[in-house]
Amino acid sequence: LYKFVDICGKTATIESFGVDESDIYDEWLKTTIRKSGAYKGEVGLSESAQNIRKRIVTTFFNWCILDRKWIEKTDFKLKQSSPPKVIKLITPIQFQRLLDCEDNEYLRSYYKLAWNCGLRRKEINPTELFEDPNMGWCLLVPETKGRSTVERSVPIPENNIVDWYNVKEKMYSLGHITHQFRKACKKADVYEPYITTFHTLRHSYATLKCVEGMHLMELAQYLGHTTTKTTEKYAQAKSGYYAMLRKEKQDGVFVN
Repeated sequence: LYKFVDICGKTATIESFGVDESDIYDEWLKTTIRKSGAYKGEVGLSESAQNIRKRIVTTFFNWCILDRKWIEKTDFKLKQSSPPKVIKLITPIQFQRLLDCEDNEYLRSYYKLAWNCGLRRKEINPTELFEDPNMGWCLLVPETKGRSTVERSVPIPENNIVDWYNVKEKMYSLGHITHQFRKACKKADVYEPYITTFHTLRHSYATLKCVEGMHLMELAQYLGHTTTKTTEKYAQAKSGYYAMLRKEKQDGVFVN
């Protein structure tokens, strides 16, 4: 919001904002120089970054109109764009290569819990291990991505239980996990800025389960989705995942 005020004028009143101001701000988003990240120095923010900033400003205007009733209406509008859908997946062979390039046993355990259990980065540390009479060994996930959802249980393969104990021993910070994962991806030659992230392991888990034929309702429960709407995106990524596997086979690195 501070940057928006700087660009559109500190002395302007809220009710005076209209199409001209939205055009000015939209142009700034498209032409400003990126100051950080993998594409530092390039002209124009990414479409995702532009949309985030537009949502912040739009939310503020809606708050002024609907909640605080400072103004009745405004012609100010920021139209969000639709970035092209990118397949965020890591194949089994890529994942094995990533593990081979990670020297830290405890970090490998974090990666394996995300890959084999579909956990978010934030969810791994607080998990608790227990044995369910119907599902076998499971992880209780008490915390999720800042949402008020109920606790959920996720099956954990028995050979990954040692990884859970490794996590409980170290309890790495989220920033450390992210930084080291990026380094491992670069060493394994699978890194793509903003595409190959720790969260991509969760995407890969979900898509692999769809490939294996898991029902969307069951998968949604394991992932902590309140509806299958979000889960369906992983099912739709199956064709892209198959294409990645075919490419591995053509490159001579696919192993049956």
